[in-house]
Parts: sequence; structure tokens; C-alpha cells
Amino acid sequence: MSVQAVRTAIPVLDLGPFLAGVAGSLATTAERLRDALEHVGFFCIVNHGVSWPLVHEIFAEARRFHALPLDDKLALTMSKHDPDVINDVPLRGLNQWPANLPGFRDRLREYFATMEAFCTRLLPLYARALRLPDDFFAEPFRQAQISLRLSHYPRVPAEDDQFGLSPHTDAGFMTLLPDNDVPGLEIRPAGWEWVPAPHGDSLVWFMQRNYHGATEEARRP
Repeated sequence: MSVQAVRTAIPVLDLGPFLAGVAGSLATTAERLRDALEHVGFFCIVNHGVSWPLVHEIFAEARRFHALPLDDKLALTMSKHDPDVINDVPLRGLNQWPANLPGFRDRLREYFATMEAFCTRLLPLYARALRLPDDFFAEPFRQAQISLRLSHYPRVPAEDDQFGLSPHTDAGFMTLLPDNDVPGLEIRPAGWEWVPAPHGDSLVWFMQRNYHGATEEARRP
């Protein structure tokens, strides 16, 4: 399959009817979700309701943070004051915030809360796609392990076939990436060639594995 064919075959899931509560949209959208994950393993979503001005503000905050001196960034280590941290509860740690970036914490907390609420609303879709009760994931995700990453891949000289982040399959339930103007992210469904991630006002959604167990990978050249 050609690169162009793969690019045009990437599923685009319209969440507008489902989020608006249109009758029958849960079942219809869940079937489209199931088809996307069985045959591709990732997809784009549109009409998701996440504010693009907010997304752009988070990109700006990421640039502010990564522009800090290295010593300032290295000083933001995990604290040992939280009970879960003290008791070595897996995957628990306190957020550390830079002291010299006014507004950074408030903006990141707003975006985190927005995305957590949004992803929680989608859980019934995944349950219905798996033909499970709609509330199947409600309790397991009541205290979900969630990470918001402000990744930065600086430009460096590279030889052919080198990449900044090795090909990998994410280990979490879902990974959600907002589109941006910086190229580099590539995706490869099982049996396909590497292709650039789509661009546009959409969110790219990665799953750990599709329902038939075939892996999907992502890399940063």
C-alpha cells in the first residue's frame, strides 16, 4: 500500500453526534471505533469539543518551560511528602512546578482537567465497542493513572535512518496527541510502511493494541 493510500485510509472519527447526545450515536460511533481499532489501531477525532485556543496555549507553555536553563529544569524532582509516594504506591508522584513561570501551573491544570473529563466521557464508547456494559470502565478509571507530557525533541544533526525516539508501542490504555505544525511523528499500523501522522484540526488517538492483538508503532525521526 502506498504512503498516500495509507494516509487516506487513516480513520477519522466524528464525535460530534455522540457528545451532543444524539439518539443512537453511541452505538454508531462505537462500531466505527471498533472498526478503526481492529483494522488500523489508531485514528483521528474531530468535533471533539476540546478548545483549540487552549491547546495552542499549552504548546506556548511548553515552549516557555523548555526555554528555561537546564539547572532549573533538573531541579524539578519528585517529592517524598505525599503518602502514596512515601509508601511506594506504583506510578504515584507529586507534580513539581517551576517557580519562575507565572501562570504555567494554572494553565496546565486547566488543560489536564479538560482532557481528563473528555477522556472519561469516551469510556462508554470503548465499552460498547467491546460489547461490554456501558459502565464497564467506570470504576477502574475512577482513579486513573494519567500523565500529561510536554515533550520536546530539539533539532540535532542526524544520519540516515536515525530517529529521536525509537519505534514503540505505548503501554497505556490510550494516548491522545494534538496536532501541531512541527513534523516528525510517524505511525505504522501492522503490515504497513511508516507514514507521517495526519495534520489538521484533529486529535490523533493511539491505542496500545488493537482488538486482534496486532501492534501499532510510533516514532520520532
